[in-house]
Amino acid sequence: MDLLCQKILLSQNEVNLWERGPLRLQIKRHGSDWLWLPEWTPEENQLAYDQSIHTEVSLKNFLHFNPTQNGDQEWARWAFQTPINEFYIQPFLPDKPIVIKPRFSLTLAPNEKVNFFVNIPLFFQIHLINTAKEIDVGLEKIPSVFLNKMWFGDFVEGELCYGLMARAVRSLEEINPAPHRAICQIDIHNETENAVILEKICLDAGHMGIFQSAKELCTNVIQIQFKNHAPQDTVYLENPPQQFYPCDLLTKPLKASNSFLRTGGSVGDWISKSFFNIE
Repeated sequence: MDLLCQKILLSQNEVNLWERGPLRLQIKRHGSDWLWLPEWTPEENQLAYDQSIHTEVSLKNFLHFNPTQNGDQEWARWAFQTPINEFYIQPFLPDKPIVIKPRFSLTLAPNEKVNFFVNIPLFFQIHLINTAKEIDVGLEKIPSVFLNKMWFGDFVEGELCYGLMARAVRSLEEINPAPHRAICQIDIHNETENAVILEKICLDAGHMGIFQSAKELCTNVIQIQFKNHAPQDTVYLENPPQQFYPCDLLTKPLKASNSFLRTGGSVGDWISKSFFNIE
């Protein structure tokens, strides 16, 4: 059974150990205060983790844990006057646009289309709740992995983005399941009379939601269309890929729902954009 967006009761001085992918999160009640401590798998081990298949999640409770005994790690602490005894954890997509590169650069022939799939790492947010008093407080969003920041575009019209280490692939079978990532399907249509070089894609994660299928998390489908003498169109559909049905919506898109959005410039502008790391 998955543990996302489900209310969890936590007694006084009880610690909840929540693990998902490389992220290990400890949550504790102490008096009227709530404390939490995130930890991550060492960075050098994260790539090996992402290249293997992982579907497990973990939730454990144990009593009489003293947070000051956990080495030099500093626990975050929130204080409440109103009694809070439940929490849930909600997934979110990254809070900046995402730059994705295909595993192999390719050229899309005129009047042809291609599908890509990419596994996007998620952020997770603790919500502290008192259902009777209709209190729901969302704390900071915690990344499951740390993403590199990149500048996409030129210095005038570009924007700060996250660059994904995971590459977009052509087949869903090439995606390794991971409980801290959501699978995104990108359909690219070249409706022009010219070939289009596909080197990198920039997506606005604010228009993407997160769905829970029987085994995996996924996002709504994205369609990118190239047309003659017209800007590139990016369409964020409302529904997830049919392969994941049936599924439930866990997190709505953060931006106003638009089933049709126009982004980017001409085909030439789109394929010529560059990006670089920001240290």
